[in-house]
Amino acid sequence: MTKRVVVFAGYNRKSEIEDYVLYYLKGLREIADVLIYVADNEAAPQYHRQLEGLADFAVFERHGEYDFGSWKRGLRLARQKSLLSDADELVLCNDSCYGPVFPFAQMFAAMGKRDVDFWGVTKNCEEDWEHVQSYFLVFARQVFTSALFERFFESVAGEKTFWDVVSKYEVGLSRLLIEKGNFRFDVYCPIDSGRHNPSYFGRLLLKANSPLIKKKIFTLGNASKQSRLKLIYQMPNKEIKKFMMKDYFVYFFKRIIFSLKRFAYQDKTTKSGHRIIKICKIPVAVISKEYDI
Repeated sequence: MTKRVVVFAGYNRKSEIEDYVLYYLKGLREIADVLIYVADNEAAPQYHRQLEGLADFAVFERHGEYDFGSWKRGLRLARQKSLLSDADELVLCNDSCYGPVFPFAQMFAAMGKRDVDFWGVTKNCEEDWEHVQSYFLVFARQVFTSALFERFFESVAGEKTFWDVVSKYEVGLSRLLIEKGNFRFDVYCPIDSGRHNPSYFGRLLLKANSPLIKKKIFTLGNASKQSRLKLIYQMPNKEIKKFMMKDYFVYFFKRIIFSLKRFAYQDKTTKSGHRIIKICKIPVAVISKEYDI
């Protein structure tokens, strides 16, 4: 039997851990021998209650180092408690996805037949160097026990922007393991998205039996209304469909409010430097740059 340790990175924006995260953790519990939940926020009494039976250990600390900072702290805890001493696989994942759409066991069974040292669900070729996307990473023992791996995570620090984190840590980890460690990798869903982020292609991922679908598809403007609705319609998992519909309608109403506010009041500056104020699309003031207030 393969022994797996999972370190899950979360960030609670609300007073309670969201339902889609709890559903994700329940799915992970089926393939995890040890599950460590690490959140980049302070603890609240209800968090521990919600995690009962799901997480073996929970760490709450506002550190501002994104997921890699949470994984760093989870790995420290795992080493302190000797949780990795007899582990065969280490899983690092985060709360950016809905899942599992399909049982995780299916994916692990398929990937267990491949001769690789680390793997993920998708790889991204947007950057100049392809890399395994960090929302779900699995490492064999020879990787997570290497000095190279440990030094990398101990070096994680706060970065100025999200894209600095992607470049230095997400891309950097794949590059380090392949170039310096000579480790082999693969992905479960090698979908063809060209130079675009494959995790935004929800319907292609669903067709490839991905157990995870990115939440950003429904919370940011990364997909058309039509493609979102088609993804919801095609979703075979009823619980995931509920989470998607909820986020779709929240996003939809936010867009309506934004449009109404934009219609009600606009304050623009023309190329010539004049400032035009409109109420309900009707110009009510034109202020020249010489008399600007």
